[in-house]
Amino acid sequence: MLAVQKTSPEQGLTLNEVGEPEAPGPGEVLIEVAAVGICGSDVHVYDWSSGYDWMTPLMPLTLGHEFSGEVVALGPGVVGLAAGQRVGPENGAWLTLMLTAAVERITVAAASVGQARGVLALATDFAREREQFGQPIAAFQAIQHQLVD
Repeated sequence: MLAVQKTSPEQGLTLNEVGEPEAPGPGEVLIEVAAVGICGSDVHVYDWSSGYDWMTPLMPLTLGHEFSGEVVALGPGVVGLAAGQRVGPENGAWLTLMLTAAVERITVAAASVGQARGVLALATDFAREREQFGQPIAAFQAIQHQLVD
Protein backbone atom coordinates (compact mmCIF):
# COMPACT_ATOMS: atom_id res chain seq x y z
CA MET A 1 0.00 0.00 0.00
CA LEU A 2 1.31 3.52 -0.79
CA ALA A 3 1.48 6.40 1.69
CA VAL A 4 2.71 9.99 1.48
CA GLN A 5 5.10 10.44 4.38
CA LYS A 6 7.31 13.01 6.02
CA THR A 7 10.55 11.13 6.56
CA SER A 8 13.07 13.83 7.42
CA PRO A 9 13.07 17.33 8.98
CA GLU A 10 13.52 19.21 5.70
CA GLN A 11 11.45 20.35 2.74
CA GLY A 12 9.72 17.57 0.85
CA LEU A 13 7.61 14.44 1.20
CA THR A 14 8.11 10.89 -0.02
CA LEU A 15 5.76 8.30 -1.50
CA ASN A 16 6.55 5.03 0.28
CA GLU A 17 5.34 1.47 0.18
CA VAL A 18 4.02 0.63 3.66
CA GLY A 19 2.70 -2.60 5.15
CA GLU A 20 -0.96 -3.48 5.43
CA PRO A 21 -2.47 -2.38 8.76
CA GLU A 22 -3.13 -4.90 11.49
CA ALA A 23 -6.63 -5.86 12.59
CA PRO A 24 -8.25 -3.03 14.56
CA GLY A 25 -7.93 -3.15 18.34
CA PRO A 26 -10.62 -2.33 20.92
CA GLY A 27 -12.47 0.84 19.96
CA GLU A 28 -10.64 1.09 16.61
CA VAL A 29 -11.89 0.91 13.02
CA LEU A 30 -10.02 -0.07 9.85
CA ILE A 31 -10.91 2.17 6.92
CA GLU A 32 -10.11 1.60 3.26
CA VAL A 33 -9.26 5.13 2.15
CA ALA A 34 -10.88 6.21 -1.11
CA ALA A 35 -9.70 9.83 -1.29
CA VAL A 36 -7.44 12.22 0.61
CA GLY A 37 -7.42 16.00 0.44
CA ILE A 38 -4.47 18.31 0.93
CA CYS A 39 -4.86 20.49 4.00
CA GLY A 40 -3.02 23.74 4.68
CA SER A 41 -1.05 22.00 7.42
CA ASP A 42 0.12 19.42 4.85
CA VAL A 43 1.60 22.28 2.81
CA HIS A 44 3.44 23.53 5.91
CA VAL A 45 4.72 20.01 6.60
CA TYR A 46 5.96 19.78 2.99
CA ASP A 47 7.68 23.18 3.26
CA TRP A 48 8.92 22.30 6.76
CA SER A 49 7.67 25.64 8.10
CA SER A 50 8.77 26.73 11.54
CA GLY A 51 6.69 25.27 14.33
CA TYR A 52 6.51 21.74 12.94
CA ASP A 53 9.63 20.43 14.71
CA TRP A 54 7.39 18.46 17.08
CA MET A 55 6.87 15.98 14.22
CA THR A 56 10.53 14.96 14.05
CA PRO A 57 10.34 12.15 16.65
CA LEU A 58 7.19 10.78 14.93
CA MET A 59 8.89 10.32 11.53
CA PRO A 60 8.17 8.59 9.28
CA LEU A 61 4.77 10.23 9.63
CA THR A 62 1.95 9.41 7.20
CA LEU A 63 -0.08 12.43 6.09
CA GLY A 64 -3.76 12.36 5.24
CA HIS A 65 -6.14 13.55 7.95
CA GLU A 66 -8.51 14.97 5.30
CA PHE A 67 -9.86 11.66 4.00
CA SER A 68 -12.92 9.65 3.11
CA GLY A 69 -13.32 5.92 2.80
CA GLU A 70 -15.22 2.80 3.77
CA VAL A 71 -15.20 0.86 7.03
CA VAL A 72 -13.72 -2.61 6.36
CA ALA A 73 -13.24 -3.94 9.90
CA LEU A 74 -14.39 -3.08 13.41
CA GLY A 75 -12.51 -3.68 16.64
CA PRO A 76 -14.23 -4.90 19.79
CA GLY A 77 -16.52 -2.38 21.45
CA VAL A 78 -17.13 -0.19 18.39
CA VAL A 79 -20.73 0.99 18.19
CA GLY A 80 -22.52 3.21 15.70
CA LEU A 81 -20.53 2.03 12.67
CA ALA A 82 -20.82 -0.96 10.35
CA ALA A 83 -18.62 -2.61 7.75
CA GLY A 84 -19.29 -1.04 4.34
CA GLN A 85 -20.28 2.32 5.82
CA ARG A 86 -18.73 5.40 4.20
CA VAL A 87 -16.88 7.66 6.61
CA GLY A 88 -14.74 10.77 6.76
CA PRO A 89 -13.15 12.95 9.42
CA GLU A 90 -15.39 14.00 12.28
CA ASN A 91 -17.31 17.17 11.35
CA GLY A 92 -15.45 17.20 8.02
CA ALA A 93 -18.53 17.73 5.86
CA TRP A 94 -19.83 20.56 8.03
CA LEU A 95 -16.43 22.27 8.13
CA THR A 96 -16.07 21.98 4.35
CA LEU A 97 -19.56 23.39 3.87
CA MET A 98 -18.88 26.33 6.18
CA LEU A 99 -15.50 27.12 4.61
CA THR A 100 -17.06 26.99 1.16
CA ALA A 101 -19.95 29.18 2.30
CA ALA A 102 -17.49 31.71 3.74
CA VAL A 103 -15.75 32.02 0.36
CA GLU A 104 -19.05 32.01 -1.53
CA ARG A 105 -20.48 34.79 0.65
CA ILE A 106 -17.57 37.02 -0.35
CA THR A 107 -18.00 36.06 -4.01
CA VAL A 108 -21.75 36.70 -3.96
CA ALA A 109 -21.25 40.01 -2.14
CA ALA A 110 -18.63 41.16 -4.66
CA ALA A 111 -20.85 40.15 -7.58
CA SER A 112 -23.82 41.94 -6.01
CA VAL A 113 -21.83 45.15 -5.56
CA GLY A 114 -20.70 44.97 -9.17
CA GLN A 115 -24.24 44.38 -10.41
CA ALA A 116 -25.59 47.22 -8.26
CA ARG A 117 -23.00 49.60 -9.68
CA GLY A 118 -23.94 48.53 -13.19
CA VAL A 119 -27.65 49.05 -12.54
CA LEU A 120 -26.98 52.46 -10.98
CA ALA A 121 -24.93 53.50 -14.02
CA LEU A 122 -27.72 52.40 -16.38
CA ALA A 123 -30.39 54.18 -14.33
CA THR A 124 -28.30 57.36 -14.11
CA ASP A 125 -27.64 57.35 -17.86
CA PHE A 126 -31.34 56.81 -18.54
CA ALA A 127 -32.31 59.67 -16.20
CA ARG A 128 -29.90 62.00 -17.99
CA GLU A 129 -31.18 61.03 -21.46
CA ARG A 130 -34.93 60.82 -20.80
CA GLU A 131 -36.65 64.18 -20.98
CA GLN A 132 -39.94 65.31 -19.47
CA PHE A 133 -41.33 68.82 -19.54
CA GLY A 134 -38.37 69.91 -21.67
CA GLN A 135 -35.58 68.79 -19.33
CA PRO A 136 -33.82 65.53 -18.36
CA ILE A 137 -35.68 63.71 -15.59
CA ALA A 138 -32.36 63.63 -13.68
CA ALA A 139 -33.05 67.31 -12.89
CA PHE A 140 -36.11 66.39 -10.83
CA GLN A 141 -35.53 66.04 -7.11
CA ALA A 142 -37.76 62.94 -6.83
CA ILE A 143 -35.63 61.11 -9.41
CA GLN A 144 -32.42 62.24 -7.71
CA HIS A 145 -33.67 60.81 -4.41
CA GLN A 146 -34.51 57.50 -6.08
CA LEU A 147 -31.03 57.28 -7.61
CA VAL A 148 -29.36 58.04 -4.29
CA ASP A 149 -31.38 55.36 -2.51
